[in-house]
Amino acid sequence: MLDFMAAQSKLPRSVQSKTSKLILQLKSDPSAHGINWETIEGARDRHMKSARVDLHHRAIVYERGGVLVLLWVDKHDDAYRWARNRVVEINPTTSSVQVSDLGLIEIAQENANKASLERSAVGKLFQAFSDKDLSRVGVPESLFPAVRAMSTDIDLEAAKSGVPADAYDALSAWRLGLLSTRRSKSLASDPSRP
Repeated sequence: MLDFMAAQSKLPRSVQSKTSKLILQLKSDPSAHGINWETIEGARDRHMKSARVDLHHRAIVYERGGVLVLLWVDKHDDAYRWARNRVVEINPTTSSVQVSDLGLIEIAQENANKASLERSAVGKLFQAFSDKDLSRVGVPESLFPAVRAMSTDIDLEAAKSGVPADAYDALSAWRLGLLSTRRSKSLASDPSRP
């Protein structure tokens, strides 16, 4: 929802107003005819839909089990482009809603793999951490291969915009030595602990 609000704030005032009206309409009656729902062709997440803001703008909405989450709003083609490579997951450990851009992750993974071939003697950044460790700190399972391919801090930084913020922060904390696997276990069992 924060990305949605940030995207909305960049639109012209008249479109912001129409977007606000759409939000109220979705809240009161998401099945209303004026919303004009569309499925996003080629989307990696089948629960991604778009709703008309006006003739030129679409809101991207994640719809599952009757729950709607507003993710993005933009010009029609830009909104669809934004939605195509993104997937939404509920992290089973942290219960956070995570939006990942698989396209950016795949590019970062390809770059990491190419660089890894060039410097095969260099170890992977997160080779000491198990899948369970990655999951505990919020890394979506779909991103495990990309995270496993990272060899340098540059690889991690290149993937930043495709990794959910909470997962990126945890990976960065590991790299800086601010988080150990023992600490990640205590965070997973009691996220309110300092």
